[in-house]
Amino acid sequence: MELREGKYLLKLAETPAEKDQIYLLRYRVYCQELNFSGKKYEYANTNREYDYFDQLCDHLIIRDEENDCCAGTFRFLPGSRLASRETFYSEQWFDIGVLRNQRSRILELGRACIDAQYRNTVVFKLLFSGVAAYLRLYPHDYLIGLTTLPGNAKNDIGLISHYLAATAAINTGWGIKPKRRHLLPVTQDTLAPAGANQRKVIKKMSTLMFAYYKYGASFSSEPSVDMDFDPPVFDFFTVIDAQKIPAWA
Repeated sequence: MELREGKYLLKLAETPAEKDQIYLLRYRVYCQELNFSGKKYEYANTNREYDYFDQLCDHLIIRDEENDCCAGTFRFLPGSRLASRETFYSEQWFDIGVLRNQRSRILELGRACIDAQYRNTVVFKLLFSGVAAYLRLYPHDYLIGLTTLPGNAKNDIGLISHYLAATAAINTGWGIKPKRRHLLPVTQDTLAPAGANQRKVIKKMSTLMFAYYKYGASFSSEPSVDMDFDPPVFDFFTVIDAQKIPAWA
């Protein structure tokens, strides 16, 4: 699986060196930019961000061939690789309801990130081209993952949730909900303000959230709170019908 776009090569990481580039990029984005503190003691001497799930995943890498570096990455966890007692990464924060019994049909997307100097339309679109290419090789019915909003978006949660519900982008039928210890307390700041228009809401969404929304994703009615970041971030559980990812994506 390889795609080329100008100086960029998109492929699945195959060598230890390629995976090392991915973990370095993830450290810069998650630990340095977003101040991820979970298991900080494990990363302190390596400058790499990794976890138990990485060994189960396929890792998409976008390489800048001219500068020999990793521009972006996505990781894919096929549910068929989970042993009977194992769970998806996102199940640490959410009860996934009826999806628990459909794991073999599910591909979990995670750890999407792009190096700061490569945050452009070409590289972002390549990430989704990689998803489409992977689905052609390994078909799945559903894509799941966590769509993250930064800590400073707390006051926008109500606005976004209200808009998602109004546009039928929330599915409550699957029984997906944050686990109790990760619930976001409801305060006046998290309630939806009146009179919000589409343009205002879209500006509040992260780029990844808007992309998922555009591809017909369904979101959890409320986010979980991830306290491993400082400040904490907010994760919406996300489900996408794989048929809605265009072949050219």
